[in-house]
Amino acid sequence: MSEELQSLHNHTMAAMEKAYAPYSKFQVGCGILLENGEIITGNNQENAAYPSGLCAERIAFFKLRSEQQTPIRSVMVTTKNQLGQRPESFPCGACRQVMLEYAMNQEDTISFYMQVDANSFYELADLRMLLPFSFTKNVL
Repeated sequence: MSEELQSLHNHTMAAMEKAYAPYSKFQVGCGILLENGEIITGNNQENAAYPSGLCAERIAFFKLRSEQQTPIRSVMVTTKNQLGQRPESFPCGACRQVMLEYAMNQEDTISFYMQVDANSFYELADLRMLLPFSFTKNVL
């Protein structure tokens, strides 16, 4: 893993460890590496009224857009369940749709990394591949 991706992984893991997941005990961290080298993170936030919670990916992406509009280079997601395992768990449909919106608004592709166990990652060259047959602004 490159030094840049290792840094992204470290930030993503730190975000995951701060997740507020008292109900599911399923922690998720998301890291977004920007073109300028900055890393934006998010983690899942649960609520006793379950629909009021929000996923790590959407928190990170909305945080990014609320603060700046720097192009994205890479996105990484990591998870941990109540047993301390890192299960292969990809973003939900709502998060995929949000990430797609950001990907469609920039010319360059965004690489995507999903940690599938303690030592390996699933890699996509373009996160748009997460949502085939997608709904975009082009159909509006």
